[in-house]
Amino acid sequence: MVSGPTKGLVALGDAVTWEARHFGRRRRLTVRITSYDRPRSFRDEMVDGPLRLMRHDHSFEPVDGGTAMRDEFEFATAYPLFDRLLLERHFRRLLELRNETIRRAAEGDGWRRYLC
Repeated sequence: MVSGPTKGLVALGDAVTWEARHFGRRRRLTVRITSYDRPRSFRDEMVDGPLRLMRHDHSFEPVDGGTAMRDEFEFATAYPLFDRLLLERHFRRLLELRNETIRRAAEGDGWRRYLC
């Protein structure tokens, strides 16, 4: 993260800029929280970055003493074939790794780093 709230929870209207290396190149992506229904869901949408479109819905629901988290991720570039053949799998893996990191933090003490 290169800008945005670094502690606590995001709120409606917050913008966050991320920087990461994808396919050997450094990329920046700025998203804004455009929908927020705490504690059930929020949506972030790209406002600046390398994609033509990016929407990411996060939803949470209580299940058997825990929480089920669900992601719906929509993206597009100017090249639909590239999206299907390469980016879809890349983003799926990226979200799976991110969600595993979140699960470990939530089930251990790691969450304190973000909320305290």
